[in-house]
Amino acid sequence: MDFQISTKAPGPKISPGVVEGLYILSSDLTTIATQPNSPATQAEKVTIATAHIPTVGEGFRKMYISNKKSELKITGEGDEDAKSAKCELEVFIPGLTANLAAFLYDDPDMIFLVPNGPCGTSEYFQLGTKCDGAKISKWEFTTGKFGGSEVKGVKATIQSLQSSILLYTAAIPVPA
Repeated sequence: MDFQISTKAPGPKISPGVVEGLYILSSDLTTIATQPNSPATQAEKVTIATAHIPTVGEGFRKMYISNKKSELKITGEGDEDAKSAKCELEVFIPGLTANLAAFLYDDPDMIFLVPNGPCGTSEYFQLGTKCDGAKISKWEFTTGKFGGSEVKGVKATIQSLQSSILLYTAAIPVPA
């Protein structure tokens, strides 16, 4: 399923904030990689170093995100016997296209990658897992006000509940 929802070419990489995300629908993956079953180091417990495998012709797609209005928050929740990480990516996507509106309507399960820093990083925060894909938990469209500081676009929260912070370091498959 092809939802090309980038509405603007990303500008310069500026920190802090989130400039873009990479996403793929869970249904477009034949294999969703996980951390190793027997990690050799502490870091391997939270690192996915094996690439996700998409169906033929599919791959991760870029989503432009306004860095001045977007951020990733990861909160540890639960008690001693049931800890988890609540990942919430608050994004602002300027403009509104029919493809973006359909994406919001369908609210598909997805794997979403957020760069861990600006300027061509090779490490990403991963939202969504094999068992529980990331979802759009809420969204709001605004036209903005004439003469005001608001910009027309969509504010959305992409959310995932997972066992921990997950870092993705493998190759990122792109559409063929």
